[in-house]
Amino acid sequence: MKTFLKSALLALILLGAFGAILFLTAEAANARPMNDPALTNPTAPAAVRSMIFPSKSAAVVNVIVDQPAGERSYVQVLDEEGNVLATQVTNRKAGAYHVKFNVAQLPAGKFRIVVQNKANETKHNFEIAQPVPATRLISLN
Repeated sequence: MKTFLKSALLALILLGAFGAILFLTAEAANARPMNDPALTNPTAPAAVRSMIFPSKSAAVVNVIVDQPAGERSYVQVLDEEGNVLATQVTNRKAGAYHVKFNVAQLPAGKFRIVVQNKANETKHNFEIAQPVPATRLISLN
């Protein structure tokens, strides 16, 4: 009987500890920094978040745009002089959007992707380098 009570008590303690860990993790995931505009000015437009990454073939640059509801985001590719090479516009629904730009025809150089909405503008720089052909020298003894 003592063994059963000890096992049941241990199970309850572990269950309570697991529940506390889940609760604290969920609270930490919902935490916001003190300088978050949503806390200081709740009527301010929400900021758009974005990230870029190349594709496996290196001919496409992928842009992930996470935007608030009710606003369009503009995604542009600019060259070094600031000339707009391409533009794509997301719709007004909230969520993550995957935008692709084919950069296979662009010359080697530095470029910038600008993601903007009413609230802010985010800039991501990337560079296209000319591939250097590998030279090999084989010598036989």
